[in-house]
Amino acid sequence: MFTRSIEKNLKQWKAAKFRKPLIIRGARQVGKTSVVRKFGQEHFNQLIEINLEKRDQLRLFDEASSVDDFINRIALYFDQRIVPGESLLFIDEIQESKNVMELLRVRCLKLKLIRIGQSPLAGWITFIFTR
Repeated sequence: MFTRSIEKNLKQWKAAKFRKPLIIRGARQVGKTSVVRKFGQEHFNQLIEINLEKRDQLRLFDEASSVDDFINRIALYFDQRIVPGESLLFIDEIQESKNVMELLRVRCLKLKLIRIGQSPLAGWITFIFTR
């Protein structure tokens, strides 16, 4: 895989003492998901990837009643716990669940949110956060 300029921005985001939400826009099929995976694998001890286009994952996570419930469901589904500063949670196709979007929107500053995506008119949204 070749190096993309966005990787530099993601590294700077991770190094920042106070991380603010980061939005990356791009057309479909340009590699947004691939670059997030690569970044997570190279810069975090743990990458947990949820894809809400997968019916089983959508059904499970869409029913979460709170952020704590959402995080507990992650632990049960993946048999992994999110470790602050060491884990990157990558949620692909988050627009498939209005509930998950709302749960995380409410708590985004506390969860050090990054959103990667594009206009709803143009295509999919990829969503990442670290806790």
